[in-house]
Amino acid sequence: MTRVLLTGFEPFGGAALNSSWEAVRLVADGPPDGLKVTVRRLSCVFGRAVDELSTAVRETGPDLVVHVGQADGRSDLGVERIAINIEDARIPDNTGRQPVDRPVVPGGPAAHFATLPVKACVAAVREAGLPASLSHTAGTFISRPFGGGGPSPSIGRRSRTPARSTSGRRSGPAVLSDNPPSSPSC
Repeated sequence: MTRVLLTGFEPFGGAALNSSWEAVRLVADGPPDGLKVTVRRLSCVFGRAVDELSTAVRETGPDLVVHVGQADGRSDLGVERIAINIEDARIPDNTGRQPVDRPVVPGGPAAHFATLPVKACVAAVREAGLPASLSHTAGTFISRPFGGGGPSPSIGRRSRTPARSTSGRRSGPAVLSDNPPSSPSC
């Protein structure tokens, strides 16, 4: 059985909900056959989220780690190809910190490529009847740089969910989506 660690995020930017956490919990409630799914909710705080991820990987020993983040205005599943080793926040995190041009891991590699066949992942999602696209960079806000600083070589994919309003209505379809670097997300 394949052990999968799914991560989503706490609300940020004054929102009451974060659709990434909602999506991750739904998958955990009814995981696909052959998968043992563990979920963790990460903080939308620079540094803390990376530490929480490291702990989750140590505790669960996953074969695969899938990070899910929220993206306002997106309606398709985005599979991210590259995670860059930089934090550069257009908005503050949940503690008010707003780093500019700071490495996630000082002295670490500039970037990491996903270890999964990202184009095949996009094609599989489309074959299942859901919209999907390839995202070439994971961007620079909290949820994006994990590949650059993540604690596990099994990190292979990042996905985005459309935002959900505080009224509980989605701003797009209930599928995973990607997010351009100019739009912060957790």
